[in-house]
Amino acid sequence: METKKILFVITQSEFGGAQRFLYNLISRLNSSNYDIKVAIGDAGNMEFTQALRAINIPTSELKLLVREMNPLKDMQAVFELRKLINDFNPDILFLISSKAGFIGSLALRQAQGKPFDKTQGEQPKTKVIYRIGGWSFNDPWPKWKKWLWIILDRFSAQW
Repeated sequence: METKKILFVITQSEFGGAQRFLYNLISRLNSSNYDIKVAIGDAGNMEFTQALRAINIPTSELKLLVREMNPLKDMQAVFELRKLINDFNPDILFLISSKAGFIGSLALRQAQGKPFDKTQGEQPKTKVIYRIGGWSFNDPWPKWKKWLWIILDRFSAQW
């Protein structure tokens, strides 16, 4: 079996439910079948990063990927992640959380040069898996923010 490169992207470094899911998944993957890297945003709490390093999983800090909406940082995070995608060249981009889903999908789209076009039969080089870490639009936020997340999620699902 050919080794597949997987880049996991997760928004926060605190050891919550999404991080526990990711840790359990990664710790059970056969390292001879997968070349894994985890990109982690919002690196305030390093417990998750340290747990991954303890099982020899390479990590990259995404300094500009933060949970809260911040249009300037969010666009910079797209470029930061696009560079990591180009450097690592994954076969699979596994995005965990609404924010990582949107930022990661946009970064991959830019890294590949053009969007996947179903009408021309083109296939994207990198497959995307998107797992919701938590429904951002169910958080106790103002209605405009919930609707914005719904729109962004639907829009990026096309990528």
